[in-house]
Amino acid sequence: MKVFDYYSLYSAVTAKCKYFLILAMLMFASIANAQTFTAEVSANPVGVGEVFQISFTLSGSSSGSPTGFQPPAFKDFQIAAGPFQSQSFNFINGKSSSSQSYAYNLVARAKGKFTIGSATISSGGKALKTQPIVIEVTAISGGGKGNQPAAQGQGGNQQGNSQQVSSAQIGENLFIKAIADKNTAYIGEQITVTYKLYTRLQIAQPQISKLPGYQGLWSEEITTPQVLNLTRETFNGKVYNTAVLRKVALFPSQAGKLDITPFKLKLKVVLEKKRKSQGFFDDFFNDPFSQQQEVVEYEAVSNTINIQSLKIPDNNKPANYSDAVGSYKMDVTIDKHKVKQHDPVTLKISMTGTGNIQMLESPNLNLPAQFDKYDPKTNVDITRNGIIGGRKTFEYLIVPRAEGKVEIPALSFSFFNPAKKSFETLTSQPYTVEVERGEGQFANSNPNISKEDVKLLGQDIRFVKTSEPDLQPIGSYLILKPFIWVLFSLPVLGVCGLLLFKKREEKLLSNVSLSRNRKAEKLAKGRLKMAAKNLKERNSELFYLSVSTALFGYVEDKFSIPKSDLSYDTIIGKLEQNNFPQDLSDRLQSALEECEFARFAPSSD
Repeated sequence: MKVFDYYSLYSAVTAKCKYFLILAMLMFASIANAQTFTAEVSANPVGVGEVFQISFTLSGSSSGSPTGFQPPAFKDFQIAAGPFQSQSFNFINGKSSSSQSYAYNLVARAKGKFTIGSATISSGGKALKTQPIVIEVTAISGGGKGNQPAAQGQGGNQQGNSQQVSSAQIGENLFIKAIADKNTAYIGEQITVTYKLYTRLQIAQPQISKLPGYQGLWSEEITTPQVLNLTRETFNGKVYNTAVLRKVALFPSQAGKLDITPFKLKLKVVLEKKRKSQGFFDDFFNDPFSQQQEVVEYEAVSNTINIQSLKIPDNNKPANYSDAVGSYKMDVTIDKHKVKQHDPVTLKISMTGTGNIQMLESPNLNLPAQFDKYDPKTNVDITRNGIIGGRKTFEYLIVPRAEGKVEIPALSFSFFNPAKKSFETLTSQPYTVEVERGEGQFANSNPNISKEDVKLLGQDIRFVKTSEPDLQPIGSYLILKPFIWVLFSLPVLGVCGLLLFKKREEKLLSNVSLSRNRKAEKLAKGRLKMAAKNLKERNSELFYLSVSTALFGYVEDKFSIPKSDLSYDTIIGKLEQNNFPQDLSDRLQSALEECEFARFAPSSD
């Protein structure tokens, strides 16, 4: 009898199930690890001259870096920019995946249906390629004959050679839209206006031709990127490239109807037109997709915005309201609670919040008579990231003049909150300052004398001048006064004196003999002073040398005698020619001989 072996059957079935389970897991892993390579366009259909983007994306589990990317031939389109590469990596629930994209900005050049072929890439040892994409290119919408001529074709002045594009046609595909977040606001309430460029054309060299006018509105620029960032947006059923040109926060300063004038932007529009056929042979030899580019200057003008400004309601208006609109907080601090007489105390008021922070006024500071108050130092820090706001501080310098405990009363500040359509009042706490008696010259100062009366504190006190002022009778002229004519003549006399001095100097420089004659006495006196010094120092040799040099040099310069001819006989001869007294000649000769004897044959001092 044969016994059925249940255990053997169970083992066989279990082994088969494990085999199929492992096979299923491997198949699922291969499917999960599969990579895909796809192509996608940002718009389809597109207009002639419109910029659109095509991207090729490799996605799936990462298994090494992809290589050998080969884009298709964009023979029917113009490459405006690219390729742009981007990568991303995700790790979710223990599984990793990555993607890598290659993007191009293309410009449609002609009307029709065109096929963009497959792109190829290698990844994980496999060659992948995308599916072809069919792009439908339509003409620029709009009709009518243009009033702005395009570039002419090869025919020069031949009619029908150039394609006319009207401003209306461009305007339907390129315009600026001014958008206000609200059209009704209270005086002082923020209105945000955004100027946005919409384009389906290729543009270049944008330049502001006219900024909008804000009559009756206070304006604050909102920070925007310096470079235009184009994004895709659908408007009236069409896809446009859009960019924010400008953002501004406006605050009405008067009630009534206010107009925001248009914003104007000049730019160049690049259009593509197909070359007109001149016959069968032109069609045969020419590329059917050959294009001519034409650059048209165009001025885009935004729409006008109408604002209705409302008055601040008078109901429940606080008595201390000072035209502040927005939402604010107030913080009041002092740096000292205990000081001596005449020592300064700093009181700081900080206003923070949203609104026209620049136009905020300081809360009314009513101090006791014992304090002197000076004009505040103001500091403003404005944030311009959409809602205008920030911080404004008022820093007061106050000086106590009397000793004792003096209280600084609480400050109050009221503003109108447009969000709540009601007034709000902020109140600070009062502060007590303990003032001690001053020392020295400040101890007995009179606290009732204000800073307007006292000019110098701590020195001699000078009060307001009480003497009669020096007045002039009506009808008298200052120019008739003698001293005025003296003042007028001084510059003339100075110029004349300068010219005479310059002329005299030029004469002296041109006449060497005259110059030596004038300087002879000065040089001789200097040498004689040196001789006196040598005599005082009992230096006989230098004394006689200085006296001899002074005498010889004086006669030499006075009579313009060359050094080569200088001798006793020459000197005596010059004196006789000029009728000098004989006694003077003898004394001069005796002095010169004595100096020479003392210098070259000294016997005793």
